[in-house]
Amino acid sequence: MYLLREIFEAHGGYNHWHSIDKIILKLRFHGLAFASKLNRSGLLERDVEVYAKRCKVIFHDYPVKGYTGYFENDVVWIEDRDGTRIKHFTNYRNSFSALQKTFFWNSTDLLYFAGYALWNYINLPFLLGNEGVSILSESSWHEGKETLYKLTAKFDNFIPTHCQEQSFYFDKDLLLVRHDYCPEIFSPYAKAAHYIWDYRDIDGLKIPFKRKVLPRMKDGTTKPWPKMVWIDITKVGIEYTQNKNKQVNHYDGRLQTDYHQA
Repeated sequence: MYLLREIFEAHGGYNHWHSIDKIILKLRFHGLAFASKLNRSGLLERDVEVYAKRCKVIFHDYPVKGYTGYFENDVVWIEDRDGTRIKHFTNYRNSFSALQKTFFWNSTDLLYFAGYALWNYINLPFLLGNEGVSILSESSWHEGKETLYKLTAKFDNFIPTHCQEQSFYFDKDLLLVRHDYCPEIFSPYAKAAHYIWDYRDIDGLKIPFKRKVLPRMKDGTTKPWPKMVWIDITKVGIEYTQNKNKQVNHYDGRLQTDYHQA
């Protein structure tokens, strides 16, 4: 799709992104979503590593200082200060059907949710080129006085994400400014509009430093309150694969990502 190619270029280019191993972030999470699950650890500042070609995220000093939390596909685990796995769970998404998780999330619940969510957010819009993602429609959307490009995509079940069908909105510069989804494991009734802004150029890539998630109404409009999630990025680093200088083929609609379990 021509528009998708142009969107990739606006964010720094498919070839550039494909040469990345991981993005290293310092960020702060806060918002009503964490408090509503009686888990306020989401409010703390975190050092996080988000991989580009692997479905993997690492949270340092989680859930306590010196420990490390890992998300990889549908697996989560926590290592202590000596690197020993003290918790390890597979097929983790299925556990959210338990009634108690409607009201309370423990440290591994939050690890899974934040892990797959951040992997999606940071890898967008390039994630739309992955195997298992198909573009369903292209249209326009009026947001205030601005007209946005809107792409609706469908994600196959094997991709860890909020829900199968999601919508993405791009401004006149083709930068991603809004992302609509239903965070199914948080609540089967929740409808979210995720706003993205404060883009900065980091080694030729466009990285947004601020995000907020608001409730979405049936007609697609939003209310300014309550803020369900607010994410501030304060530091960004990029690590490249060893073959950084090797050019890959231009975007052809399918980027291979490793979805194998840890």
